[in-house]
Amino acid sequence: MPDPGERPDPAAMEDPVIADLRVALREASFDDAFLARCEAIAPRMLDAVRLPIVHWWLRDHSSPAATLAQLWAYGDAVSEEALRRALPDGLVPALEGARLIRRGDDGWRGTMRLVPFEGLWVASDEMHGDDPVMGPGATTDELARAIPSRAGRVLDVGCGAGSLALVAAARGATEVVGVDLHPRAAAWSRFNAALAELPLELHTGDLTAPVKGRRFDLVISQPPFVVKPPQVRATTYLHGGAMGDELTMRLVSELPGVLAPDGEARLLFDSPTRADAPLWRRLQDAHGDDELRQLLFVTPGNSPDVQAIGYAASSHPALDGDYGREAQRYREHLRAQGIERCEHALVALRPGGPGLSVTIEQARLDGVDATVIADTWDAIAVASRPDERLLETVLGLPEGAWLVQEQASDGGELRLKLRLPPGRGGDEELSDAAAVLVDQLREPAPLAAVIRRYAAACRAEPEDVAAGVLDFVRQSLVSGRLAVVSTEPAPTEEAQG
Repeated sequence: MPDPGERPDPAAMEDPVIADLRVALREASFDDAFLARCEAIAPRMLDAVRLPIVHWWLRDHSSPAATLAQLWAYGDAVSEEALRRALPDGLVPALEGARLIRRGDDGWRGTMRLVPFEGLWVASDEMHGDDPVMGPGATTDELARAIPSRAGRVLDVGCGAGSLALVAAARGATEVVGVDLHPRAAAWSRFNAALAELPLELHTGDLTAPVKGRRFDLVISQPPFVVKPPQVRATTYLHGGAMGDELTMRLVSELPGVLAPDGEARLLFDSPTRADAPLWRRLQDAHGDDELRQLLFVTPGNSPDVQAIGYAASSHPALDGDYGREAQRYREHLRAQGIERCEHALVALRPGGPGLSVTIEQARLDGVDATVIADTWDAIAVASRPDERLLETVLGLPEGAWLVQEQASDGGELRLKLRLPPGRGGDEELSDAAAVLVDQLREPAPLAAVIRRYAAACRAEPEDVAAGVLDFVRQSLVSGRLAVVSTEPAPTEEAQG
């Protein structure tokens, strides 16, 4: 275990020095686009496998941005000459004094992780150290996309180095509060807030305890959700309990006490799949059936084998013998807990009931953003209307969706497929009946008119197909297959004629 006195000390960096660092990062063009280029190199491989090629590419690139990426994003040594090209002379002693860089036999190395994130820079502990404070992770951007502009009063629970709290502040939140159990999280968050020139209020404590009695318009959290085998040392940012989601459910139980009446919580986490207790039910059990309405965007998580490999590699990046033993401990623990499948979920929760819960299955979450979440809540409200009001609603296909005819791979007949934009459920092959109905919506129309046209196309009476169409439309609004164009009563076809 490293001596605490040797760990990076972001609190030692004074504001003028942090301002110089901000200028250096900006002038080097060390930004999201550059990091994305680095991350595109063998992105699905473990660090021990891919980093030698990333290091080669960065050394070959030899720009100030590449030097900073070597130093703080990818753990490579840089020469004195390269360091001086990337950072002004006066900044180097300050960084060394705060133990954020160190000189070694092979050159200069970073002792923190500093990466571009959503137009900002976020510094944190190196992820392979002892109980590190976490910066942006592999899926943090999924929750960042779910943070709306001008969100009002925001609480980030388990804020780590402040990644998501700072995104909320940068997008115009009026007040942002970060809470974390880790005693060093506040120091990193303050450093990053100064680097971004953004205000943050920070507290150390367990979940929502430090803000008891206060209410927030938005609560965001990516809580620790990794299973914790008995033989594995606990890591604050990583482990969520024996099953992985115990901490998440405890947070959910506290949400009714911190959400404003019109507030919303948005959480990102993994959870084991349980046939006898689906995720939506476990969430309801945590907060109480009548406390919160639930909207779940769910995609398949990693298999137990992949989980065991990834979790062990996070602690043993060299993939040595300790890695092998820890991977087996994780895999044995997953089996002992009966975990054979997991779900990756972005969950939105709002006060009010009774007992509403909607689950939308997605192939990926990268298209689910703040707009999609807000639109889906609106669609749920419209779909919940009584029949007579829903019949007046003008419907159409979502923006960016289109209908295409494709021939089956076996050379069979042409089928109509609905291609949907990201976050709206993915492509969908339509049944013959659904294809006829959706075809009526190439141009927006009131649902009552759509039913009449559909009935005529099917050579049926409108009253004979109305119930089935209403059910299909309600499901399609919630899933993103259809969109609301207007909720105002539209002129009748006779009046239009």
